[in-house]
Amino acid sequence: MDDALFDHFGAKVGASHGTPIKPASRAGWRLLDGCERLRKLLSTLPEAAVSVENLVDGCDVPLKLARDDFVALLAPLLAKLGAMTRRALSTAGLER
Repeated sequence: MDDALFDHFGAKVGASHGTPIKPASRAGWRLLDGCERLRKLLSTLPEAAVSVENLVDGCDVPLKLARDDFVALLAPLLAKLGAMTRRALSTAGLER
């Protein structure tokens, strides 16, 4: 889930600041930490915002997302997980 958020916000930050965020860089780790904090807040709130300090060129970058948008962002991943779970249950003979 955090990777999906990272990809989403990494593309937005890269487009708005002209600097791509690479996953294994310091900025990448900062963004991933911000995505984790945002995900945890969205587990209890309908909308959340966090600030990632010193992400691009010494600037703090705000991340904001609504839970409905988070669910829509994860829909392809959750569909794959559901299909994999159904296949595993079917293979084990535990399907209903």
